[in-house]
Amino acid sequence: MIDGVLEVREAVDFLRFYASEARRQFSGPLPLPGPTGEQNELRLHGRGVIAAISPWNFPLAIFTGLVSAPLAAGNAVIAKPAGRRP
Repeated sequence: MIDGVLEVREAVDFLRFYASEARRQFSGPLPLPGPTGEQNELRLHGRGVIAAISPWNFPLAIFTGLVSAPLAAGNAVIAKPAGRRP
């Protein structure tokens, strides 16, 4: 029971972290330093489709981390959860 609660807490930590990073990095263009009179900006965007295969240990927490980061960045995710523990 305690292991399950701890794993859910870690999964929530992953979600909070990637949500805050997505807000910070994808909120708008990031200004880059450049020569005088030149304006440079970095714009981040999703890359496409990401495949995520989770390991059998920590099936919820690690799976949530693998899936939430690309989703927060605007990608589609094809996910395969872990099978039964060997």
